[in-house]
Amino acid sequence: MINSRILLDTSILIEYIKNDKVKLLDSLMDDPTVSCYITETIISEFYFHFSKVSTGRAPATLKSLAKIKEVFETNNNYFLINVFEF
Repeated sequence: MINSRILLDTSILIEYIKNDKVKLLDSLMDDPTVSCYITETIISEFYFHFSKVSTGRAPATLKSLAKIKEVFETNNNYFLINVFEF
């Protein structure tokens, strides 16, 4: 039974894929009484930061080099978005 509904902030997701400060999100995902939510804005922000964290390059640079697709093909940490409800 779900007792708590929590809206996750983008920073929690980014810290998780950076493998920094993962305990909070791990504990939320492991707790069957908690349901974590994200919004379209959080998804957009996550993808923006994900591309920078994954490559060390600004998203605008990746776009100009036509490398955005490659970022998502070579790194599957963006799976995290599929774990949460909307």
